[in-house]
Amino acid sequence: MNRIRAVVAVLVILGIVLAGYVLVSQNPEKSKTPTVVGATIKAGIASIDVVDADKGIQEEAGVNFTVLRLTTPPQVIDAILKGDAQIITVPVELAAVAMERGGDVYIIALDYDLNQAILTRPDTGITSPADLKGRKVAAVVGSGTYALFKAFMKELYNLTVGEGEGYDIQIVNLAPPTVVDALVNGDVDAAVIWEPLVSQAIVKYGMKVVATYQDLWKQYAGNMPAPMLVWVATSDIAKNKTLLDKVLKAHQLAAEKWNKNEDNWTINFLVNAYNVDPSVAKSIWERDPMHAESCIPDNLVDSMVKIWGLAKEAGYIQEIPSTDRIITCSQG
Repeated sequence: MNRIRAVVAVLVILGIVLAGYVLVSQNPEKSKTPTVVGATIKAGIASIDVVDADKGIQEEAGVNFTVLRLTTPPQVIDAILKGDAQIITVPVELAAVAMERGGDVYIIALDYDLNQAILTRPDTGITSPADLKGRKVAAVVGSGTYALFKAFMKELYNLTVGEGEGYDIQIVNLAPPTVVDALVNGDVDAAVIWEPLVSQAIVKYGMKVVATYQDLWKQYAGNMPAPMLVWVATSDIAKNKTLLDKVLKAHQLAAEKWNKNEDNWTINFLVNAYNVDPSVAKSIWERDPMHAESCIPDNLVDSMVKIWGLAKEAGYIQEIPSTDRIITCSQG
């Protein structure tokens, strides 16, 4: 009798296992954690790097990430337009470029506010952006940082900016890693660049800030928020609420981890991920708090449109995109 009961019990267990197998095989999507591919620029900071580094965040959010690190901003745009990535981290104005080039893409999250700066050496005598007239300035011409610099100089100081002669400010177009080198070596009088290169220039090489983009933004837009780096996603993510929620959860967890810097985690992460000294890492962390909202606050839409207006003025984009491409809290 006991033997019969044991056999029956085994058969019941086998039946349950088999039923589970059938259910999973019939619904394979329910048994797999979705994977998304992201792309970001090597010479820049982004919370997607934190997501990539911390598998615990991916597990808690229920989504796996693979991240491509590319050399230039246009390469990052190409990655999402060609289907090599589903998410990219780019400045607000570059998101507009992706939209203008036909990408079915949406802004879904915000990392941090404007962190770029105009830098110079202490010996140049440059104390204000107005002093840049007649000077050589290093910049990455294909970047949104350059587009905003060009627009800010025209709007606030009536100075023209461009490569070659005939401009008030002469631009020397360089790749991101060499912009600071050119300034330190005396090849140019000033430079415009973003983090982590701003902190590297200030802390490691003793460069001086002429003006931050936050300063210039306040002159231009008053107290409006100044969003910079955003997550841009394909419609496959933006219009799939289940997957979008998982991606946004990963972003939120990464931003919170960055901001807390528990047990010096963020400083150590910056040292290892971006190959900077601890003192430079501390500067980056202090200058760049992450937005940890679970969605984009609606009051940021007007700021993004205003940034797009500057990009249009600089000839970076032809038209201002529809705000329908910004997934805000009220739409979530």
